[in-house]
Amino acid sequence: VVHQLEGVAVPASAREAEILAARVPGAVGPTLDALGASGAMVWVGAGSLGRTDGWVRLFTPEGLEAALADTPPPAVEDDVGAALLGHLAQRGACFLAELVRASGRDAETATAALFDLVWKGLVTNDTLAPLRAWVGGQRGARLAGGRWSLVHDRLLGPPPNATARAVHHATTLLQRWGVVSRDHIRHEAVAGGWASLAPVFGQLEDTGRARRGWFVDGLGSGQFALPGAVDRLRQARETRGLRWLSAVDPACLWGGVLAWPDPVDAPETARPSRVPDARVLLDGGRLLAWLGAGGKHLLRFDDEDATLDAITDGLRSRLGYRSLALDKLDGVAALEAPATERLVARGWQRDLRRLLLSRL
Repeated sequence: VVHQLEGVAVPASAREAEILAARVPGAVGPTLDALGASGAMVWVGAGSLGRTDGWVRLFTPEGLEAALADTPPPAVEDDVGAALLGHLAQRGACFLAELVRASGRDAETATAALFDLVWKGLVTNDTLAPLRAWVGGQRGARLAGGRWSLVHDRLLGPPPNATARAVHHATTLLQRWGVVSRDHIRHEAVAGGWASLAPVFGQLEDTGRARRGWFVDGLGSGQFALPGAVDRLRQARETRGLRWLSAVDPACLWGGVLAWPDPVDAPETARPSRVPDARVLLDGGRLLAWLGAGGKHLLRFDDEDATLDAITDGLRSRLGYRSLALDKLDGVAALEAPATERLVARGWQRDLRRLLLSRL
């Protein structure tokens, strides 16, 4: 799974509980920590998301070498951050207590500067324990766990050449998506774009490791697929069943590879977005609805009665909610939406300014 999702930036708050848990049964935290401690997996920050969250990428050692080959480290102007980088460059991997002493500041100031370096993609840790603690709101010495090191010190040897990097990117994309098009390359902002990978996909086709065709309607021409992926897609097309998916999950194509469809009965200002804690409801891969962060806003993408029933059933089965209170429905106040009466007929209840749905 780490290889399949290699290099994809996901919010740290959703990484284990939503993204990885949807793919790996059981507790994933201890397994991730063991992979990190053994050197088989490296996590790298890719930008902050407010005060307590940020984007994180997972890499295999080979994937990290390919990703960092053309990426010079960003400059650091903060004095505390510069002191931490200098100490790690001189001493190598260190525990948090040593870094706090080297910074000359208190633990909270030092760890805040340390996570500034994390989100810049400069510093990582052997385990994800400090990252979990940071997302959980802990600060200072409570972030202790594992050794901190410079990301670029994780490189095992000289960077791979351009051809090797292109082959790695192409094979990783095929493993991740099954079918790859120009839209996927654009969405993932691959350096060099489609032109840099098209020759590699052509070579994979010549050697039988990929197929060329037009497999998925709605994606551009020049699609490449893994052998067997198209047959699996045809089988999955006939599979029905409600499923919730995190809006920031790479498997949620909308808002990334595909544009969001227009919501039903919603003003132009009401648009879904890929934000942490937002969800999409699928029925066999068909997009039915988007539920905003906190479950306060519902947007529908189909106005059929059967779709309203499916959305109601899907919301009732939503784990973590004993009841759902909608403030907004289809971009307007919940009690003023065109679909309000139809939802009330399906068991929803009016409550002052909101629509309530209780679990059965």
